[in-house]
Amino acid sequence: RAQRGKVGLQKQIELEYDHTLEVAKAALAGGCRACHLVSSVGASSSAGVTYLRTKGRIEEALKALGFARLLIYRPACLVGGDRDKPGVKRTLISLCTTVGLLSKIDVNAVATAIRVVALRQANGTVEVIENSALLSLAGAASRD
Repeated sequence: RAQRGKVGLQKQIELEYDHTLEVAKAALAGGCRACHLVSSVGASSSAGVTYLRTKGRIEEALKALGFARLLIYRPACLVGGDRDKPGVKRTLISLCTTVGLLSKIDVNAVATAIRVVALRQANGTVEVIENSALLSLAGAASRD
């Protein structure tokens, strides 16, 4: 959302879809066998919300490219890091999570889960790791 405010909706879609696809194609052409994508809870090419629809479209496009291993991470609302600057957005996220309208996950937990998944043996060509699994993986890694 912050990016969209800075560059506009069309540029946001271009960044999320077009540029991601270009990088993935170049990586595949260069011999990369695995692709990791941070998407979003609710991503679907038929979603009514542009952001979720764009995330769903890039997931579909990456599946069609034929990576030996494609890992799609679908975190809830990302918090932590520079995302926790005081302001209206942080207050709204806190309020929405308190009343159960929104789920959140810390960016460090997502990074930890991605590391765990990247290092483990492949479970298939395409793996979709939802927010609950990200939380479990990060929690298990922090206990080790």
